[in-house]
Amino acid sequence: MSIIVRSPKYAAYYTFFRFQGQAYNRKTGFDRPQKYQGLKSIDPAEKKLVGYKNAVAFEARLRRLLAEERIQEANATKFRGAHLTLGEILEAWRAYGEQAKAAGRMKGSTIRAAELALRRVVNEVHPGDREKIHADKVDRGLVLDFQDARLSAAGDPESQERVKTSINSTVRQARQVFARRALDHYARAGLEIPSSVEGFLAASFLREPRGGFRGIEREQLQKLDKLAESLSETQVDLFRAYLLVRCLGLRTGEILAAKWGWLETTPEGLAVLAIRPREDYRPKTSREVPIHLETLERLVRGAGESDPDEYIILREDTRRRAGGPAHSLLYRALSALVRPHVHSEATKTSYELRKHAGSAILTQTDSIEAAAAFLGNSPEVCRKNYARYLGILPTISL
Repeated sequence: MSIIVRSPKYAAYYTFFRFQGQAYNRKTGFDRPQKYQGLKSIDPAEKKLVGYKNAVAFEARLRRLLAEERIQEANATKFRGAHLTLGEILEAWRAYGEQAKAAGRMKGSTIRAAELALRRVVNEVHPGDREKIHADKVDRGLVLDFQDARLSAAGDPESQERVKTSINSTVRQARQVFARRALDHYARAGLEIPSSVEGFLAASFLREPRGGFRGIEREQLQKLDKLAESLSETQVDLFRAYLLVRCLGLRTGEILAAKWGWLETTPEGLAVLAIRPREDYRPKTSREVPIHLETLERLVRGAGESDPDEYIILREDTRRRAGGPAHSLLYRALSALVRPHVHSEATKTSYELRKHAGSAILTQTDSIEAAAAFLGNSPEVCRKNYARYLGILPTISL
């Protein structure tokens, strides 16, 4: 009996088998009222006639391929014809992220951070089962409602000014899920992203308060150091994190990723913390941060014989180390420690310590480039951050 073959992908398999009483069409399935009625067994005589030793194996393989094709077509139809949910978009985002990561265009922490940010925005406005929320709710109104909710929770006007940077940062990260390359990937996968997303991408950011490092008063810095020292026995992780940002100017993600094995000695005999790409970590900027001997002694106090692969802080925690809950917890803990001791206009309060570490290098060397290399920033960013501190007038582009 002849067979309708319209799929070149499976043509080779059809040369070995003929299905009794059935014809297969790639578009319509089996020519039966019930498309998923099972295939009839191939007559042993026909198998012998074909003379192929592995006929049974080929039959099983063909069944599996046909089933996979039908599932893929059903999924594509679901994506094209039904409302997309947030869960389906995030699943596609993770698939895109894996490709981008393999190509070296994106870090795993960036992929996770973008997903967490979008979940955070949606949950603030639509609490509940976020996975089943329709994608058309991701619109301009979602951004505005998220901003209003966060500002209302902040309370007084001074606190509202401080959280504006955090709100903008969350929205900016969430928008990465709908970046141009990601949208191209979704289209190839058969997903139709609703036009409402354009409003989500176009909504304005909140106007942030004027930033810039003013410096930390000596008296306040002494109080901070004394307070941090009092934590060296009861909250060792927070104390070590304080040292790493206060004396070495590390970012929160770098603090979480740092391991004891990163402590090295240069050929000149200087102790440094080597921040460079490793198997499990890709830093924002690679550099060797010098460590004063006194700082090193305080950092390793109580560590004993530590494993080089052991994290310097939060060693017993099993959470994801970058872009996950630990990042937020550490950032908030450091901010709560520092906030009472810095000026009220500071937006990222824990980063005031990082900027202070850079200002120490700037004072010693009188070089923006040296401070930028120490912090892992560009000279342009350092010049902007220290404009108030140095009394530099902002550059005006014509």
